[in-house]
Amino acid sequence: MARFTSFLFFVAVASIASALTVTEKRATGGYIQTASGQASFTHYSGCNQPACGIAANGFTAAINQLSFGSAPGLGAGDACGRCFAVTASQDPFSPSFPGPFKTIVVKVTDLCPNQGNQEWCGQTQSNQNNQHGKPVQ
Repeated sequence: MARFTSFLFFVAVASIASALTVTEKRATGGYIQTASGQASFTHYSGCNQPACGIAANGFTAAINQLSFGSAPGLGAGDACGRCFAVTASQDPFSPSFPGPFKTIVVKVTDLCPNQGNQEWCGQTQSNQNNQHGKPVQ
């Protein structure tokens, strides 16, 4: 159970794109975030000053720079404060585990900047897949 809980925490952090509820244009050149898709996720800790300037209880997320809608140091992007329902489809610690996986709701409170985070947050307008082949849906 601790592994599953740890995995859900992983799911709640970086590149949010699974079961999204936002379909409006984004601030970054008209990028449109679709209603559902796949993404890869990671985990980090120690977020003392989230880019959105807001704190939240429960699961919070740092979304990739393309979806965030603002570059580092330019203030809150239009993804700040949005909530997303996220459902895992695979456990990286137990790939043979078929589920079921529960859905959690995360609130975007931070930015996962492209620079220094290419593995998880490297999506750009011209290349919307990260190195794991997961798009910004």
